[in-house]
Amino acid sequence: MFNKINIKYLAISFFVLLALVVIVTPEKNNTKNRSFKSEIVEFDTSNATLIAIYPKGRDDLVSLEKKDGKWFVSDAQGSYNADNNQVKNMLATLAGLKAKRMAARGKDQWAKYELTDSLATRVQVLGGKKELADVYIGKFSYQQPPQSANPYMQRQQGIMTSFVRLKGEKDVFAVDGFLSMNFNRQVSDLRDRTLAHFSKDKLSRLSCITPAGNFDLIKQDSIWTLGGIIADSASVASYISGLSYLNSNNFIAEKNKPLNQPSHILTIEAADLSQALKLYGYYTDSTNIAVSSSVNPGTFFDGTKSELFNKIFKSKESFIK
Repeated sequence: MFNKINIKYLAISFFVLLALVVIVTPEKNNTKNRSFKSEIVEFDTSNATLIAIYPKGRDDLVSLEKKDGKWFVSDAQGSYNADNNQVKNMLATLAGLKAKRMAARGKDQWAKYELTDSLATRVQVLGGKKELADVYIGKFSYQQPPQSANPYMQRQQGIMTSFVRLKGEKDVFAVDGFLSMNFNRQVSDLRDRTLAHFSKDKLSRLSCITPAGNFDLIKQDSIWTLGGIIADSASVASYISGLSYLNSNNFIAEKNKPLNQPSHILTIEAADLSQALKLYGYYTDSTNIAVSSSVNPGTFFDGTKSELFNKIFKSKESFIK
């Protein structure tokens, strides 16, 4: 009888202890999970008005500022139109920054992940006077995808990981992507390179003014005409293709900007343009030519490099069969 009672009490004690383990264990796990912050940075990108970038290994500050809905990039030498798409990508990357895992804790680990003040790229985002983000971007690592024995299987992508920390915090986090490539930039990398963007199919008229004479290329029922004469279709098609998505990174320094009026003007009219697009050519001296665009005002490009001037300004004879 006594043994039966002991067995009964032991069984009850066992189930009580088991219940406590089941209840307490999730609480411990939840506490551990709460200490890991997967959302490193969160903010509304539309509120951002200033991005300050302190590039790795350089003392020069790169500043991106939003004025009247348009972004400008500046340094000690001047302020320029910024590439809005690059700015949007930067903000989207930071605003959605999530940790894959915690890589380390403590300042003594910062050097290992290139996150000391001298080794990291620092990016600060402001919305007015409010700080939206302040992130240090450090070491990058790449893990090769596993090799497949099947030659017909699509090759997997490698894993790119960057290591970051937040201002005022000691923890180091591993995040997806090659962040330093996006943020460790120079001013010239972030400037607007646009000269002309339009749909070739929407184009209706090209009007060119040059010292040698003026001409109009007009599209009538899918046929291009030049002064009432049918133009050479292959030449026109090649010309339009070169203009439809025209960029350049051959910027002219502020001190070398042309002061004279343009000698060449190309006006582009297309259905997908809210207003006519104009490209301008300037002879800065006997050998050098500058080019500018109405969609990127205040920015001048070297027209002699990459044959930019010759791509834009053609002679009338170029389109005659």
